[in-house]
Amino acid sequence: MLSSRLPKDLSPSPFFEELERAKADVFAECANSNDLPFIDMTVSSPLRVGLPFDLAPAIDEAKAEFGTWVADAAGRREARDAVVEYYRERGGNFTAGQIILTASTSEAYSVLFKTFCDPGDVILTPMPGYPLLDTLAQLEHLECAPYFLKIRRENARRLATDERRECARSCNDKIAAKNSVVLSGAKNPVKSSFRFVLDTDSLLAAPERAKILLLVSPHNPTGHCVSREEWNAAARFCEENNMILVVDEVFGDYAFSDKVSRTWQYVLDERTLAGSLQTSRLQVECRDNEFTHRHDRNAAPDAEGVKDERESKVQRRETSRLQDESCSLRHPRSGAEGIHKESDCDNSVPNTFWDAGGGDFINLPEDGPKCPIFWLNGLSKAVGSPQLKLGWMAFYAPREKFEEIRAALEFVEDAYLSVSAPAQSLARPTLAASAAYESRIRERLLTNWQTLRESFPSKYCPEVLGGWYAVVRLGEDDEELTLRLLREKHVLVQPGFFFDFDEDGWVVISLLQEPSLFKQAILRILQ
Repeated sequence: MLSSRLPKDLSPSPFFEELERAKADVFAECANSNDLPFIDMTVSSPLRVGLPFDLAPAIDEAKAEFGTWVADAAGRREARDAVVEYYRERGGNFTAGQIILTASTSEAYSVLFKTFCDPGDVILTPMPGYPLLDTLAQLEHLECAPYFLKIRRENARRLATDERRECARSCNDKIAAKNSVVLSGAKNPVKSSFRFVLDTDSLLAAPERAKILLLVSPHNPTGHCVSREEWNAAARFCEENNMILVVDEVFGDYAFSDKVSRTWQYVLDERTLAGSLQTSRLQVECRDNEFTHRHDRNAAPDAEGVKDERESKVQRRETSRLQDESCSLRHPRSGAEGIHKESDCDNSVPNTFWDAGGGDFINLPEDGPKCPIFWLNGLSKAVGSPQLKLGWMAFYAPREKFEEIRAALEFVEDAYLSVSAPAQSLARPTLAASAAYESRIRERLLTNWQTLRESFPSKYCPEVLGGWYAVVRLGEDDEELTLRLLREKHVLVQPGFFFDFDEDGWVVISLLQEPSLFKQAILRILQ
């Protein structure tokens, strides 16, 4: 009777049944105590650890729009503009035409799987990794095949040299290059460190029916962040195998160092930012009526639609005026007459931008990767509010494929229109306040990470570059260890097998917990 998409056995595994019994025992043991029954080191929501996002101002600003509805497959334009501004504040330069709104990151995966995959196709997912990815693939009749993250031992001298080279390459100026040469000769103490890296060779074992390569950066649970070299290898692999590259960057705002890059910076980097700021002024805002009826050309026009059509003519004239103004900015007036030649102006935008029609400029560098790329994110982590149910995907595609892909995504989205009007209305006020909120979360994460790294040698606690979690290897059977820590130490952790670690003894620890409780839990583990 049930679908073959579902697991044959939906009952809890013996381990999780035993874990629930252990929790009940601890609760009973502490029933007459004022202390917490146990310290939860698996917490995954800031709402549970005293770090809620203040929604009241955002609701006050947006509530007038809660009752409006625009049936736009990609999402309301104002909400997509808010996402564009979110990226711009962080050095990114997507345009509204590259944003598709979803009700969650999980739904974004579902949309991508429906758009690009057929039953039996394969998704490449990281191992270790978050188990939800396998479930989402299974629900679409897809299979998962692993690629691997491995621990690499490095020393401080090598890391420092790599960082200077990266700085020189990304800055691309003589000063950075000179500093790199001078500093590379400095004597640095050699100190070993361990961290997870992408095993790019493991990609070569991909099955023939692999359609999507999924990267998670920062990675849950290891804290690995994709480097430029790893990115180049992954993109090249997708180009050579005609695959889609998907990056889950829900923890992207929680890097532990400014040396960590968001992966879209490797494609849409700072060289095109000035062009983005200019182009944002030139875009024609093709709003409600035109987009609503994109998939229903025979829909009868209504009064609002007629009004929009009249307004679109005004918008086109305004765009032309702004283009002329922009040209003046690019070609400053000079000479005694203070004029410039008409031949100096071609009303063009930087060649990283492509006109998809009607002034819909899209940031698609001509020399960009030859594979489509999607970046997934949402309010769940950006403002610690999973209850708002708003996510998005930002995407890049080669110019010759972009319109076909966008139309396909909108076709799938139009069948559901799952993002609520209140959620879309809250996009702008919440994202406008996101940087300040993320700073609070990041401070908590860094405090707890410092406690953890001071408590365990790097060999057993690999470096975390970003995210909300860390992993520790304690050298025991991780199922028995998890149960023993709960029963004897009253500390709840997640066992490594849940994330498909290929070795025993790993546990996963959330860095969100209140710092004094976090420190107390670590002391109990060490005893």
